[in-house]
Amino acid sequence: MPIEPMYTEDELLPINLLQHWRFCQRQCGLLALDNIWQDNVLTTSGMLFHEVVHLPDEESDDGLHIVRGMRIASFRYGITGVCDVVEISDDSGNRSILPIEYKVGAPKRDRSDDVQLCAQALCLEEMMDCTIRYGAFFYGKTRRRLLIELDDALRTETLETIAAVRAMLESGQLPPAQYEPKCLSCSLLDLCQPKAHNHHRLERYMRELYNPPSETK
Repeated sequence: MPIEPMYTEDELLPINLLQHWRFCQRQCGLLALDNIWQDNVLTTSGMLFHEVVHLPDEESDDGLHIVRGMRIASFRYGITGVCDVVEISDDSGNRSILPIEYKVGAPKRDRSDDVQLCAQALCLEEMMDCTIRYGAFFYGKTRRRLLIELDDALRTETLETIAAVRAMLESGQLPPAQYEPKCLSCSLLDLCQPKAHNHHRLERYMRELYNPPSETK
């Protein structure tokens, strides 16, 4: 049964914004609202790693069809992006589709990469009228493939992330900065200055604590 589109092409969100949001909401806002970005060693190595993977290409061998750099979109959920690799296997008429995301480093502790991969699967399910139960990562640091289940919990988390990013864009409000250890690896650290923002919030809190507003009688 065809899915009724809810979004136009101009309204589609880049899937990579979901990954940025899960990593740091302010980083996502600086990129999407203020169009601010700069690279560091980590982001540059990741970009170079993906340049090769994203070269459009297809190959087939013994029932396995591999597509690289596949452009995807979901007009139901309003997202778009590029799959690094999509493996399509056909075993006696049973089609299986596996999206594979390449990452230059090692598996993350958070779910930012998982949400990105799940969003890709949502697009493929809509485009190819199928159900995708698993996705995979290939990590350059470990040179290993990691299979993950695209379960209901991850799908719900992905849809909530899409809604949150869209709400941020519609509001035009930049999320506040909050300093965390992961800030040290962020390429936007100097532009974001999370420690300074934390200091200003503390000053405001102390002023309000010792100089509470007078009650209106």
